[in-house]
Amino acid sequence: MPNMLILSAMLLFFVCCIYGVSDLYMLSKGNSRTILLSDKQFAGKLTVPPDSTVKIESIIRQVYDFPIYLFKAIDHNSVVIISPDRSFSGNKLSMLWLEENKIKDIAGNVSYVINLLRKEKGLIYTQYGQDWDVKSAYLYDLSNSKISLYPYNAVESLLFISEDSYIGFDGESFNLLQDGGEKKRMLYSYEELSNLVAEKNDLKQSVDVQILLESLQLSYEQKDVYFLVQMNEKAVIYRFDVNKKNGITIMASGQGIEQFKVLGNGNLLLYGTIEGTKGLFMYDKNTATYKLLKEGVIWGIAVDEEQTRVAYFSGEDSKNNEIHVAYLEGNKLLYDTVIYRNLEGLPTLQWSKNDLFVSGRVINRTEFLRFTLNAW
Repeated sequence: MPNMLILSAMLLFFVCCIYGVSDLYMLSKGNSRTILLSDKQFAGKLTVPPDSTVKIESIIRQVYDFPIYLFKAIDHNSVVIISPDRSFSGNKLSMLWLEENKIKDIAGNVSYVINLLRKEKGLIYTQYGQDWDVKSAYLYDLSNSKISLYPYNAVESLLFISEDSYIGFDGESFNLLQDGGEKKRMLYSYEELSNLVAEKNDLKQSVDVQILLESLQLSYEQKDVYFLVQMNEKAVIYRFDVNKKNGITIMASGQGIEQFKVLGNGNLLLYGTIEGTKGLFMYDKNTATYKLLKEGVIWGIAVDEEQTRVAYFSGEDSKNNEIHVAYLEGNKLLYDTVIYRNLEGLPTLQWSKNDLFVSGRVINRTEFLRFTLNAW
């Protein structure tokens, strides 16, 4: 009997050792992991009060051992990303499926731009040759993964006006184009816009003017183009008419406007420094006044398609920061709720229907999340 007890104890010991080694192996693997959480499983960084009006259905979190420079959500599960490679440009374009944790490369040696066609039919990207002067635009069909040459290279900062017309920047000028890449007319050259801005600000030379191409936005009626300009110690938001070449109009200015969003009523949601105060502001176009919505250091904002929800990132650094979601009603933020804390690295936010996509990147790592929220 004692021998049987000893043998049983030894068998139990070996079984425990086998499972223990297996667990250690799984913990030591450096691959990305998919984590799906319901709204009842928040822990650590995830934080939403149980009685909050902001309801989260699920969260997926991935960690990658490379930086994601830029991304665009296609649908609930598919995301197009730009990440590093060893090509001339140093960038490659890939498709990422979050839930399967699968990545498929589309093209290498691409520019730092992703343009989605309307209704997510495809995406347009630029691929370089042997140097910066040689480049071509391509169309990637999302339905069948086919790649075809796009006829015109003005594919940076694309703004879609209708199903068959859009605005594109070709490196020198902003052009109105027809579907398929046919050029209709030039709106303004970069030099023209820079000179107009310099004249309005009594600057002797336009080289002091920096137009942020990534800031270009269409008005709700799709008749005006808004853009952000930085110069010396001032930032200004201008607009120009798509249908008439009648100069530029100043919309808002501040010491340090970092990002803005044109709303349906013509007001501007923006973050930066206004009259010495850092925070998130609403600019009223009728009264030409700013209203402070949230004071503090804001790093990024995103507004959903219905313009009823706002997500923003606040905090001093990667050790003390927060991702907020709030409802936007007029010039007020309602039910402002922290949904995540201490995202590491530079943040990027994007809404796609009821999904909020978030990435935080450092030199060799990206934390990527998708929050699925109830509409109300």
